[in-house]
Amino acid sequence: MGAVPQHPFFLKVIEDLPGANRKWVLPYITIMASTGPLFLSVIWKNWLNGHKGMSKTNPDWKGRVRILMPDEYNKHTWSFFKTYEGSSWHGKDARFIFWMGRNWLLITVAGFALAGFVG
Repeated sequence: MGAVPQHPFFLKVIEDLPGANRKWVLPYITIMASTGPLFLSVIWKNWLNGHKGMSKTNPDWKGRVRILMPDEYNKHTWSFFKTYEGSSWHGKDARFIFWMGRNWLLITVAGFALAGFVG
């Protein structure tokens, strides 16, 4: 992430950090929703909805946010970013969430079966 000093979007991100300070059952979700990519994506989406058309009507608007797509990071002569493997905060809970993503059909069927049995 990069921005000019006092960029209004990042001021909004900082302002919203205390409200996102929650402890979820799984640490993976806590990180994603409180300071990670999910948190930032939600703030960005709200920012876009709250400032519709500003970039089109005023190209010099100081609140404009630009997103670099993955291929733009370091695959061009004009690219000046490097990417490094991260995910140092991934633990057993992350493996569980990824397992659920791979086995969503099994989980859905099991959930309906359990609901039919209990209900």
